[in-house]
Amino acid sequence: MDRQHSGEWHGTMVRSWHLTVLRFAVTRDNADRLGVLAVANEIDRLGMRQGESAHFGFFRKTSSKLCSAILQQDDAA
Repeated sequence: MDRQHSGEWHGTMVRSWHLTVLRFAVTRDNADRLGVLAVANEIDRLGMRQGESAHFGFFRKTSSKLCSAILQQDDAA
């Protein structure tokens, strides 16, 4: 994959992550939370070769914090 297509792929994945976070914020459904974490895991693994361990965990960590914050909000917030 060339550099331009790789950048488009990364952009698409980040937009997908944004949408899954938004969906979870609206539904607060566990299946949607798992969707956020799945997309985050996939983004953190972009560019890794098969068999490498994931050292980059920004999206997984951020997703966990966002989901926790969303769940801790009360209905009046």
